[in-house]
Amino acid sequence: MIRLSPYKSCDADLISTWLKDEETYIKWSGGRFGSFPITAKTIDAKYQNDNGGCAEPDNFYK
Repeated sequence: MIRLSPYKSCDADLISTWLKDEETYIKWSGGRFGSFPITAKTIDAKYQNDNGGCAEPDNFYK
């Protein structure tokens, strides 16, 4: 079963552990976070400060 939940800042640490190589990073992010490698801080900033890169104010990240 897959369960989706709203993003929380503490999730960034876990997400960053998934991205062990550039291929995995590109598959996960499509390069939306800049160049590999990225940090939990980069992930959190994208979600918290940049609306996850979404133009719509009511994106699904929050």
